[in-house]
Amino acid sequence: YKIIYLFLYTTDNDICKHIASRALTQELQHSMSKNPAPNLPTHLDATQVTEGENPNFSCMEMSDLSTEPKLSLQGSRSFVQMQSSRTKHFNYTVAKHAPRKYQEELATPGMQGKNCIVCAPTGTGKTLVAALIIANHLNQRQGKGKVVFVVPTQPLAKQQQKSIKEFIPLARVACCVGDDTGGSIRMAITDNEIVVCTAGKLWDELQEMHDRSLKFTHFSLMVIDECHNARKSAPQANIMTKYLKEKLRENNVNLPQVLGLTASPGAGDKRAPTLDSTYDHLISLCALMDASEGIVSVKTHRDELEKYMKKSTSILKHYPGRDINERLIQEVLNVAKGWEEEINLRIAFKP
Repeated sequence: YKIIYLFLYTTDNDICKHIASRALTQELQHSMSKNPAPNLPTHLDATQVTEGENPNFSCMEMSDLSTEPKLSLQGSRSFVQMQSSRTKHFNYTVAKHAPRKYQEELATPGMQGKNCIVCAPTGTGKTLVAALIIANHLNQRQGKGKVVFVVPTQPLAKQQQKSIKEFIPLARVACCVGDDTGGSIRMAITDNEIVVCTAGKLWDELQEMHDRSLKFTHFSLMVIDECHNARKSAPQANIMTKYLKEKLRENNVNLPQVLGLTASPGAGDKRAPTLDSTYDHLISLCALMDASEGIVSVKTHRDELEKYMKKSTSILKHYPGRDINERLIQEVLNVAKGWEEEINLRIAFKP
């Protein structure tokens, strides 16, 4: 029953959890009927078994199974708890790279649980900033956090899945794209902490109407990469419009935190944007992304940021002129000019 108990607290599937709790109840009743212990209840209910605080066994070592479980009472409720001094807490840390100062500055509002848009130039490590926020979010949720990472294209989804796995090695990361790779987001979010998906895939599943359809409440953090694409009828815009409607209609406090990522929020769709139209565009983007903290950019550590920005360099190359017969060119031009004059005369004197 130690194995059943371990499975009970490490699975996120409700059906499996119910079956495991029933099996654990029967096994405990059978064990106690053979070796009754003093001061223990003679009946254990499946719902009672699963009550109490999650002891966080997802990080437990297999050697901990040698420790005998102890049955105890807390108040009037009976429950089973594995007593082990080596039980670990959830600790999703960002590995591989130490964050730079400007990356910590960009991550601060998101780590405080605020909706915001992180804006930084291409190549300065926005994915690492997102990883810092995601790891902090999962730690705060203590195993109950679910993250959906939304990208515009399928190749980018696979690339970001690989990057996030490298940054947060303890997290389970799935990839769901439009060609049904990885299955449905609804199933993947059950078995993984992080699901990377395309905006089109997420929007399609959010529109489904059945008992097992995907809802915003199934995840606690939504990261939208390249969020400047959220305009007009784009999937990103449709997703956030649905999000805002649910927030305003139901005042749903269980909606996920929203984090936008972009290298440039843009200046709107006008060919010749003015200062006022650019302000209107930025305000509209923040409103659509529900970014109460607005657009977060680097201010304090700007000097460090500029060291890692990709800068364009001008390279001048001299190409020698071709050896062309200037006399031949002049004769061609004269012939062309004569034709032009003849055509103009014919048009002018046409009866």
